[in-house]
Amino acid sequence: MSVERQIKSLETIQQIRNKHSLTEDERQLESSYSGLSDQEISKILQFYRQLTLGWIKVENLEVDYNELSQLYNNCKWIPIYEDSEYKGSQSYAEIQTPKFIEHQIPLKFYHLSSFLKIHAGAVLHKHSHETGRNTALVIPFKGEQQTVPLQFWKDEQTLLSEVIIDKPTIINTNILHGIDKTSNQERTNYNLNFDFPFTFASVSDILVNRIGL
Repeated sequence: MSVERQIKSLETIQQIRNKHSLTEDERQLESSYSGLSDQEISKILQFYRQLTLGWIKVENLEVDYNELSQLYNNCKWIPIYEDSEYKGSQSYAEIQTPKFIEHQIPLKFYHLSSFLKIHAGAVLHKHSHETGRNTALVIPFKGEQQTVPLQFWKDEQTLLSEVIIDKPTIINTNILHGIDKTSNQERTNYNLNFDFPFTFASVSDILVNRIGL
């Protein structure tokens, strides 16, 4: 079931719980959620609504910035977008999975650990990922994180949402996203990447709701 259908079902549950007479379809739907309180329904609904924005914060992940600094100082950078108009805009460096990640995310269902750097003066054009990754846990590391938001777009003209990456944040990389503000500093984030068969919704559910971060 899609996130949108989950939202619709939960909204319907909230409505029919206040009704005195239910149709057969409504009774069947209500019975499937009978083990959840109104408060639990509201919490789950809030979670799914957040997912439709393309991002969700991971509030309880503890980041070891000293470990990230050591990995950063010893990594090897590879330029990307060198064959496009965005040449010189970004680089990435694949690194070993930090110990603080392994300790707090014991399920090794991720597939790539890396730094992603946006060079000084560069922007991140609108793009989405069809292959390679569909979800990333992004941890801010260097640069003007508090002033340059990451934007998500419904299409090329319609802004969906934006977020300041000031703490660990899960993003849906299947949605158009980018940065249209230039910084005069390098901006580097740590990325833990996930791909099929795991989805943005399933990764978010595991990391936010199920493994006790």
